[in-house]
Amino acid sequence: AAREIEQQEERNMLIANLSHDMRTPVTAIKGYIEGIIDGIADTPEKQQKYLDTIYSKAIVLERLLDGMTEYSELELGRMQYAFEFVDITEYLSKLAEEYRTEIETHNLSFTCSLADKEMIVLADKNKLKRVLDNLIGNAIKYNKEGGNVMLTQEAVSSGVMITVSDNGTGIKKEDLPRIFDGFYRGDSARSNIKGNGLGLAISKQIIENHHGKIWVKSEKDEGTQIFVYL
Repeated sequence: AAREIEQQEERNMLIANLSHDMRTPVTAIKGYIEGIIDGIADTPEKQQKYLDTIYSKAIVLERLLDGMTEYSELELGRMQYAFEFVDITEYLSKLAEEYRTEIETHNLSFTCSLADKEMIVLADKNKLKRVLDNLIGNAIKYNKEGGNVMLTQEAVSSGVMITVSDNGTGIKKEDLPRIFDGFYRGDSARSNIKGNGLGLAISKQIIENHHGKIWVKSEKDEGTQIFVYL
């Protein structure tokens, strides 16, 4: 009964967080559309700028809704997996090129250390990319000016270890046990944080559905390491 109450509180908090996160882009979209209707955007250049902003805010909304849908599917056990044999070395190598471009546009450096041999794992490539996108995204988001993001892969006993590291703001010790909760976000300065806290909860469930493990090591103001074992 206590766990049921706790889960209900988690869902209520999740809805509250999502409502907060959705309100910002909705308010912006409404404001810019009113600007076009009222004639404030009185030149083609201004109109284009307003439309570009509306479009970017719509993408933010779409991502929030995608995350919510994915989380609901996981909670209800309805997420479908397409497992196949994947050479994780080749897979990470291709993803690393995408990540390098994104990381460097944020004025951060990228260090990539992958295995020099083929390693075959059973995985759903799309779901695994969802996890890695989230981990790399967090390493960018919570980094410091001129910081570094690191992606490493190594063979361990009967599996592979993938680590995403940064030397950013880190996580407080008291927040560490709860970072994989569906609604949790340790930093109280919510207005400075993008996203809704669902990413790590979704990542954890995806990795566990791969019969893998995911865990974190972090120190406040020193940086964070997220480990994924497959």
